[in-house]
Amino acid sequence: MTFGDKLRTLRVEKNMSQEKLADLLGTSKQVISRYENNQRTPKITVVDEYAKKMNVDINYLLDNGIENLDKQKEQTLLQTTAIPALTAHERKVMSAYRDQPTMQPAVDRLLGITENGEETVRVFRAARSSDNTPPGWVDMPAARLQKLRDAPESDDDL
Repeated sequence: MTFGDKLRTLRVEKNMSQEKLADLLGTSKQVISRYENNQRTPKITVVDEYAKKMNVDINYLLDNGIENLDKQKEQTLLQTTAIPALTAHERKVMSAYRDQPTMQPAVDRLLGITENGEETVRVFRAARSSDNTPPGWVDMPAARLQKLRDAPESDDDL
């Protein structure tokens, strides 16, 4: 969703007209209309101000649009109060992560991060499996590893 889509969704959820939202944000109905129709995009500082006035996290309003920002806007975003809990070092790490898309999967594995939020553990599979996969390191969901650890030992399949 774009910034305009998010703004419209928030306005509708709060049962506000474009006029009321414009009054709250200190702008005009025409500007709100242009935002909602994706004809205009505000500066990062304006988005931050709107987020505060609407009691939402700036990241909600930015959504996936952050990936489309040019480098200068991204640096401005990382230096603003949009993410106040981050230290200068953490901002550098985030910036480096974004600059190295080929390294992101390795970093994610190292940190145990997955797309679906499920924790993974790197384990060595010592024996060939039923699909004839050779021994080697694999990423396994932590919950599955725990199930294997909790399973009773049995020689029935031997």
